Amino acid sequence: MANIQFGPDMRRGIADLNGDGETVGGIVVVRYGANARKVIEDVKQRLDLAMKALPPDVKVTRGL
Repeated sequence: MANIQFGPDMRRGIADLNGDGETVGGIVVVRYGANARKVIEDVKQRLDLAMKALPPDVKVTRGL
């Protein structure tokens, strides 16, 4: 007999922000012909909405 259970995935890499600890990153790809300014504004709105569901100590640093 076996006892099977799911565990966390193996870590494949790490990202660090200015030596202050782990971070995550993301890239927005705009489709050819799309309005880039509209896409950026939509992403910002969705990110603000997602932030409401995260703990208060989670911060967003927006690049470019």
